[in-house]
Amino acid sequence: KISHELINDGADIVIGSHTHVTQGVEMYNGKPIFYNLGNFIFDQSNPATHSSYFLNLALHEDNCTVTLYPTYLSNYLPHFMDAESGKALINVLNPHSDQLKVNDDGTGELTFKLGNNTLNSTD
Repeated sequence: KISHELINDGADIVIGSHTHVTQGVEMYNGKPIFYNLGNFIFDQSNPATHSSYFLNLALHEDNCTVTLYPTYLSNYLPHFMDAESGKALINVLNPHSDQLKVNDDGTGELTFKLGNNTLNSTD
């Protein structure tokens, strides 16, 4: 997968997009891959496209804390999910990462170390 190659080549995080359905989170070599955040303003009739999330990255000297905020679309506008719905969405994403913590308020959180990737050498 290209996401794995990006991590192998030194990326600290990969954030994917394009498909209209929210996809999982994977930790690969200690680095997070967010496969798809879902829709934000592209509302569709398919209920599977109504869930989404956005990320807040807090960069520190040697690590990064990512907070995941679950949202849903209604009339082309994103709204924060309530705690119960947010937890449900994160639990769907969570099987791919045991490091994604589910908070009581329905947000998700993970912290990972920056740098120190083993770069692949093709020379």
